[in-house]
Amino acid sequence: MNRYRPMRESETVAVALFDHPEGLVHHDPEKEIADEYSISFVEHSGFEIQVGKKRWQFQQGDVFLTFPGLAYRCHHSDSIPTDRCLAVRYVKPEDNEDFAALARIARHTPHLATSNRLRYLRTAVERSLPEPPLAAETCAAALLDAVSQESGPPRPLFRQRQLAWYSERVDAAQKSLEQSYEDNHSLSSLARSVGMSAFHFARVFAVREHADVQECADGLGQLALDSGSRDNVSCIVIEVAELK
Repeated sequence: MNRYRPMRESETVAVALFDHPEGLVHHDPEKEIADEYSISFVEHSGFEIQVGKKRWQFQQGDVFLTFPGLAYRCHHSDSIPTDRCLAVRYVKPEDNEDFAALARIARHTPHLATSNRLRYLRTAVERSLPEPPLAAETCAAALLDAVSQESGPPRPLFRQRQLAWYSERVDAAQKSLEQSYEDNHSLSSLARSVGMSAFHFARVFAVREHADVQECADGLGQLALDSGSRDNVSCIVIEVAELK
């Protein structure tokens, strides 16, 4: 039996713990089918994932990727398993290259070994949980970007008209945050206010302001501080040297 324990939910993402009730015998289903994009960190113990004839062993620190329609089987070596995962679930995915990249990588292998960047982002996700929605959503956007760049060619440059349009949108979002800093902003609300989707807005904001999506939360948080609102500050403080 699996147990789902929600920790944070917003309009676009949900963070939860997946584990098993203590002391209960668990029977692995013959097949499971993922119904969402998710990035899960193995927090304790481990398990095996089988897709077709391929098998991957997961242990503490590894990352498990899913996309809608992924058919797999989970194998546990113990009848009373003790594995636990911190899952970032994208409950309102967008039709863009980040989710396409996540699906492409997961089709090749649902297993990612840990890295300094992924470890840092996992910590950032956990620290974002008590904060307003903006923090968790920007952490999730940074995590999606990090995973999507694990494979594939560099992203193409924006066309000149695209660049101008995106710049106008970021300026408008900044002005909105400055003028209504007392509101409980989220990544979704800021993006929606300028006619963009949440995760795409996070990446565009990062490209213009910081050149890396993982710094987007820090940039938005600093903007909130500069505007006079501590309630909207993200928990992430990026130490670039730590991630290299």
